Amino acid sequence: PTPVEPEPFKLVAALDLSLLVPLLLAGGILLWQRRAWGYVLASMASIEGALYLLVLSVNSLIGIMRGLVQAPGEVPVWGTLGLLTGAAAVLLLVHLQGESR
Repeated sequence: PTPVEPEPFKLVAALDLSLLVPLLLAGGILLWQRRAWGYVLASMASIEGALYLLVLSVNSLIGIMRGLVQAPGEVPVWGTLGLLTGAAAVLLLVHLQGESR
C-alpha cells in the first residue's frame, strides 16, 4: 500500500523520477569525473532533496498531530535522509568554497 491515494503517489513518483533523480545522477557522475559542474549540480540536487524531505516530514507530522492521517512508517526515514542530504549539501558547499581560494 502507498502512504497516500494511488493517484497523488503516482504524481509524486513521476516528479521524483523526472526531476530529482536525473539531477542527482548527473551531479554524481560529474563529481565522479571531478568536473566543476558536478559541484554545482550535486549541491543544487542535495539542497532540493533536503528541502523536499523536510517538507514531506513536516507535512506528515502536521497531518498526524491533527488526526487527519495515520502515521506512515516512513517519517523517521524521511527525517534521517533529510539530515544526511542536508549534511552532504553543506559538505559540498564547504569543499567548493575551499577549492575557489
